[in-house]
Amino acid sequence: MKKTFTVFLFIAATGYFLSCVHEPATNVDIALEDLLNQKSATGSFEAYIMPVSGDYAALPNQDVKNPVTATKVELGRMLFFETGLGVEPTYPVSKATYSCSSCHVPARGFTAGRFQGIADGAIGFGQSGEGRSKNPLYTGDDVDAQGARPLPTINTTYVTNALWAGTFGSFGVNIGTESVWQQDSLVEINFKGLQGLEANNERALIVHRQVVNKKVTDSLGYTAMFDAAFPDIPASERYTRQTAAFAIAAYFRTILTNEAPFQRWLRGDKTAMTEQQKNGALVFFGKAGCVSCHNSPSLNSSPHRFYALGVKNLYQNGHDRSFGQAQFRTRRLHGIAGRHVQIQSPAVV
Repeated sequence: MKKTFTVFLFIAATGYFLSCVHEPATNVDIALEDLLNQKSATGSFEAYIMPVSGDYAALPNQDVKNPVTATKVELGRMLFFETGLGVEPTYPVSKATYSCSSCHVPARGFTAGRFQGIADGAIGFGQSGEGRSKNPLYTGDDVDAQGARPLPTINTTYVTNALWAGTFGSFGVNIGTESVWQQDSLVEINFKGLQGLEANNERALIVHRQVVNKKVTDSLGYTAMFDAAFPDIPASERYTRQTAAFAIAAYFRTILTNEAPFQRWLRGDKTAMTEQQKNGALVFFGKAGCVSCHNSPSLNSSPHRFYALGVKNLYQNGHDRSFGQAQFRTRRLHGIAGRHVQIQSPAVV
């Protein structure tokens, strides 16, 4: 009886092990892997693999002034959802009623859950942002509504210059544009020598009527978290919009679509994509030439590139980079499933 039970356990264990082994590659898999090797900047398909969100050292494009750490990520996550920062509303009735997550709803792919997100000046929320609407006490000019093309908060570690026009960030495509930074009081932040995400986040806290100082961190219980996240910054400079922006940037860099079917396929699970998806990838990376622009692991461009595609909506233009037309940076293609509008629109960022 004991021998029979042992044999049974061996067969069961063998079956379990075999069930965990990835399916063997098909001809389509082999062809796609070969194609990715050809298109990759390193000569290997592995260059398209995103890091694990918790592997902070592997996250690209980090600001040397703001290396990602676990304490910053946790603080940034808390601040992202914190309504207590919203203490500069247009009308007192809206004090502490909005946060970053009012317009960037995780359940909606960090989009607003409605056509246009509203922070200060809105009431309600619903399950995932769809129930948020303008407070009748506010006029249209009073509300803090998202722009037509709000900052994407997915795969931002692959973004070097923030916003569609690449406006924020002291480096990358903005090198040589210093003469225009003083034309806008908010763009002057680029003189601080920051990467795009850090610069834009600090600007956003100002624009979205959020306050960070010692009084606020004390009242909300965040002072110790700021101390843990920024021990090298003098206490007199530690509890500010800039350090809050740094923490939120660290959190943003960990929000990755690294469990998407294509990412799982790259890591060896050949069943993660359907045959139709694999054939689509062959076209994308092959004769369609999409990879010429969408060439990073996030399937945006690396380095950032700007193109005039003849697109204008909601009366907003991109950055004129010498061609006299509205130009926009190449957007990411990961995580856009279910978005009903394409080409530089608020529904897809």
